[in-house]
Formats: sequence, structure tokens, C-alpha cells
Amino acid sequence: MPIGPNDSRKKTFRCETCVLKHVKCSGTRPCTYCQKRGFNCVYPAPQKKHFNIIIDQGSRKAITGSHSLVPRKRLIDSPRVDPQFDPNAHFLLYWDRFLQKNAFSQQGILSFDIKQMVQSSSSGIFLRQSVLALGALTATKLNPHHRLANYRLALTFYNEAVIGLRNAIEYQTQSPEPQLAVLWTTMLLGLFELMVDSSGQRWVQHLVHGTSKALVAIGPHACVGSLPQRFFMEIKIFEVCRAIVFNDSSFLMQDEWIAFSKRVQSTIDPGNLHPFDDLLDIILRCASLRSRVAEYIHVKQFRSSNGGPQQEEARDIAIEGLLLRDALNVWKTESMLEYMNNGRQNRSSHFDDFDLLAFVFQAATSIYLSGVFDYEINYWVDLGALLPTLTEDDIQAHVRCILELSQVVLERSRISAVLLLFPLRVAGARSRSSSQRETVSTLLGRIEATFSAAGAFRGDLQRLWTNTEQDDDELEQQLDREQ
Repeated sequence: MPIGPNDSRKKTFRCETCVLKHVKCSGTRPCTYCQKRGFNCVYPAPQKKHFNIIIDQGSRKAITGSHSLVPRKRLIDSPRVDPQFDPNAHFLLYWDRFLQKNAFSQQGILSFDIKQMVQSSSSGIFLRQSVLALGALTATKLNPHHRLANYRLALTFYNEAVIGLRNAIEYQTQSPEPQLAVLWTTMLLGLFELMVDSSGQRWVQHLVHGTSKALVAIGPHACVGSLPQRFFMEIKIFEVCRAIVFNDSSFLMQDEWIAFSKRVQSTIDPGNLHPFDDLLDIILRCASLRSRVAEYIHVKQFRSSNGGPQQEEARDIAIEGLLLRDALNVWKTESMLEYMNNGRQNRSSHFDDFDLLAFVFQAATSIYLSGVFDYEINYWVDLGALLPTLTEDDIQAHVRCILELSQVVLERSRISAVLLLFPLRVAGARSRSSSQRETVSTLLGRIEATFSAAGAFRGDLQRLWTNTEQDDDELEQQLDREQ
């Protein structure tokens, strides 16, 4: 019941963090929840209060006007800004729309943290320009009106953000907030490239030579406080996807970053921990193993001997693969038990969404780990050791899981579609039927409507399918001749 004018009870408000986390707020400044966890406690701007001037006209009463007792304070993510004073305000609305369909982690704090930083004068204008660039680009894709003009503005904002970013790096300080603004900006510019660059290469450049390089430069010891740690959890999935897609090792596999990742997870409330974080660590190990296998095969191609240290290296690789296979199976079993026993389905849909994505990634990584060995099985047949390969039936079961759950994630969740590129690439490479391939192509086409980089994945798969069909035709012709 609303509190009336004569009600002596105090009306309380929740801070933005407690609203985001769906927890009770003490109403103090800072509140108990934020103070205990080291969060920046921010309360929403007060609501406008109105009073009406009523003129008594006998039996009639006329309302002549409405006046505000509290001046409006504009927030960065509020679309209610007079375009006469801020002509770019409507792009902030499209930035909001972009975020509504692009959650990159179960934290869901990207908008909250960036809004805080944009409002801070020490964060630099380049972060705001990167936000406007994504907003204008989203307007280009969603709004058919003024598409060319919006796209030109998006490129203008992008270039201004890049120039500002370069200046900030050149005159960088040791202050944590400008450093964090640089990190966020490199991430947002990378997202911009995913949306416009059909090759996907410029996104990799931003991530490898921008965000990742900046993180390595400052080191984990500089990522102190809730904001840097939350950024780390937000960017982690991008680095994992980059490593697994390009069969590359990651700086996250360095001892100091492994220890830092564990420390960050230890600071999260047990109720907010998600098994997806543990799965990402396993995926990183799989990508690292793939790099190790590539090096082993490269060496073996130039050495005829099969004994000595090379044989020991092969056995160590096989053992590591079996350990990773066991880790993937244990993760799936424990996650399913937790889901059923602890009622994870009663959480918000945001967490349910990432449950689905986690199972998609588990299925894709299971196939990926098998491919590390079975794609080049001739290098392992003489080893005489057990390998973590899957049967064709198991692979096809994982493919069906990826395709079915990916459709659900695309249609019913807020998870960014770009996170499905890795699983769909794996599923497409192992698809055997025309219906499976058509499903993969359709899903990638839907992702491409927002993220142009999906076109590169679809093109690679189309070429792979064409070559596979030609090989199958040649094999059938050979069998016919032998008969």
C-alpha cells in the first residue's frame, strides 16, 4: 500500500546493486550489503514529485498545471533526454536495447558498471564514445530509417573512441579507474568489430592486442576491488572463446592468473556462484592441450624416431586428455545433480539461461576434445594408449544437444548470440545429415543479423561441407569400382 501524506512510516529505497542482485537493502548509505562486499553503493535519482494547482469554479474544478519539486537528473542509460540539448541521446536508448539481448555473463552487471564509469569525469570521454558507437550501430541494424546516417555516426563515434583510447594509453596513469575505462573501452570496441567485420579478425586484434594485452600489462595484482574483478569475470568468456576457436593458448593459463581467478571466485557469495565458471576453466585447459598437441605433431613430422622423450610426451598428452574427459563428465554429472536437488529452476530466468549455455558449451567441448585426437588419429595409433575420443553415436548425441539448446537460447534468453559461435562451429563440423547442416546454417544466419562475424563461421562450414560431400562421392565411386 502506498505511504500516504500523514503516514509516519519512513519510505525506504533500495540501492541499484541490491535491485540488481534481488536482495533486501538496508537503506543506509552505504547499505549493509554493499559495505560488506566492497561494492560502490549508488541509489537511484529521486522520483519527480508533482503537485496540481486546482482552481475552484463552483461545482467544477480545473487542473491548470503540474510542477516538479525535484529537478530531473539525467542518467547515461536514460532515453528521456531532450534531443535539442543532446542530439545523441536516442543512441543511448539503442545501447539499452543492445544490452537487453546481449548478456555476456551470469553477473549481468555490464550496464551497471559502465554507467557508473561514464558518469565519472576521470574515466575519459572515449568510454562514452564507445557506448554511443554501439548504440548507433544497433540503431542501424534495428531501425530502417536514417540507416546510412546512423552508420556514419557509429563509425564517427568509433573513431573518436579509438583516438581517445590511444591518447589515454600514451599518457596512462597508475590510477585504477582510468585503467578500467581503457579495459572496458577495448571490450566494447571489440564488440563493435564483431558486429561490422565479417571476417572476425579485427575482434581478435582488439582482444589480443587490446584487452588481453592491457590485462597482462597491469597484472592481476592491479585488479583489486569489486569493479576490476567484475570486469575480469565479464571478459573471461571472450578470452576462453578466442582460445578455443583459434586453438590457441591463453594468458589465463599462467599460474598468477589461475590463482587470481580462484581468488575472485572465492569472493563471490556461494548462492551466486555458477558452475559455468568451473567449466570455463576446463575449456581453457582443453585449448591449451590442443596447442600442445599441435607442437608435438609438428616435431614428430620432422623426426623419424618414435622412442625416447617424444614417446613420453605423447603419453603425457594422452593422460592429460583422459583427465580432461573425466573432468567434463564429472562437471556434467554434478551440475545435473545440483540442478535437480537444489532447484536451480526456481532462480531467475537469467541464471536458467546460463545453465542452458553451460550445457551447450559442455557438449561442444566434449566433441572438441575428441577432435584433438581423432582428427589426426594416425599420429596416435602406434602409441598403444587409451585416448579420450568419442564414438560417432556419442558425437551425434552432443550435436543434437547443441542444436536443440542453442535454438532455445536464441529464442528465449537474454544471452548474447555471439557466445554460440563456438558451439555451432563444432556442431557444424560434425553434422552428418542435411537437416543438421541446415539448422546450423539457419542459426548462424540469425546471429549474423546482429554480429557480422558469424558470416565467417558459416562460410567456413559451407566449404567444409562441400569438401566432405566431394570426398564421400569419391569414396563411393572407389567402392563401386572395387565391387
